[in-house]
Amino acid sequence: VANMPSAPATLAVRLDLAPGLPPVDGAQAQLVRVVTNLLANAREAMDDVGVLTVASAVCDLGSGQLGRYSKIEAGKYVKLTVNDTGSGIADAIRDKVFDAFFTTKRTDAKRGSGLGLTVVQSIVDDHKGYIDLETVPGRGTTFYVYLPIGRERVASDSTVGQIGGTESLLVVDDERFQRLVAEQMLQVLGYQVKTVTSGEEAVVYLREHRADLVLLDMVMPGGMDGVETYRRILEVRPGQKAIIVSGFAETARVREAQRLGAGAFCQKPLTLDQLAQAVRAELGRGR
Repeated sequence: VANMPSAPATLAVRLDLAPGLPPVDGAQAQLVRVVTNLLANAREAMDDVGVLTVASAVCDLGSGQLGRYSKIEAGKYVKLTVNDTGSGIADAIRDKVFDAFFTTKRTDAKRGSGLGLTVVQSIVDDHKGYIDLETVPGRGTTFYVYLPIGRERVASDSTVGQIGGTESLLVVDDERFQRLVAEQMLQVLGYQVKTVTSGEEAVVYLREHRADLVLLDMVMPGGMDGVETYRRILEVRPGQKAIIVSGFAETARVREAQRLGAGAFCQKPLTLDQLAQAVRAELGRGR
């Protein structure tokens, strides 16, 4: 909350934080991203007008708790609650907010698009936790995050460092939402990220700039696909490392890109762990 951009006078922020919370196993950078995305989502829902409440507590679920989206296993958790008094989420889209393929392209409004929530879901899953929500259209939304209480030690940010890095990465995807999700995940892992919207733009960028790795979408209607893009990239950057991502199963076109020198194929929706391993493996692979 302390890192949240300045709130206007129209937005009241209420904190109900339990003192002396036990530690959870995880990496600070990733967990900060969870909180940051939930706060940004809440502010967008209210257009910075209303009350934003953040609470934390310890809860002991002796027999598990059935949430809207999953049954939370029995155990002790640190529970984070983020509540807004915004417009709520309409019934028609409520069950899609964590879907990496869901986007409201017909409007620039981010609420309901799942922007940031896919990253939150992925990080919480990687921490063996759970996320749930309650919403009433016209009255607001509450997100609940349950993180298992740590056992003997708390992992440091070096945990992420083992699978992340600081190299420069180029994300090529025609879908704005997919670019944002990939960018946020990679930034959580420490990478420097540039995004472009097409294969043509990727080639132009790489003529003037270097990237240690390219994350290349295979299907980009209206322009060059992943194979043709990679072929053109190799003309300006021989030996360029790349991994292929797609919402479809592996195809002959994917295998053709790999014959040209591309590395792993990652199927969408991406998870943080999947992406971290694929990127690190390709960056470490010799030519």
